[in-house]
Amino acid sequence: MKKTTKQWIMKGKEKIRICDMTDEHLMNTIKFIERVMEKSFRDNLNAAFQLSCMLGGDVAEWQLDNDIATMEEEGPRYPEIYYNMKDEMENRGLKFFKGKKIEGVKR
Repeated sequence: MKKTTKQWIMKGKEKIRICDMTDEHLMNTIKFIERVMEKSFRDNLNAAFQLSCMLGGDVAEWQLDNDIATMEEEGPRYPEIYYNMKDEMENRGLKFFKGKKIEGVKR
């Protein structure tokens, strides 16, 4: 059975298979997804905190406090393609260290 490779849609709407990305493109795309998802997470958390200031019922406040605690515990949720890219990075023997590429041992 032939393995299906996931595709990334680039800025110009052009598709590229993850396995065809250069190391630099792959790692930059992973960092891009992380930045976008972490910003989205912070924005959603801030919105929840702002909403908590407007609520006027004990049960509603309690529920929102629980939801905020769950959000903080779970952190950002990344799309499936992010994990496909991380797997590809691992298959290539690449690693991140403080946001920089370190080449590992090829398998």
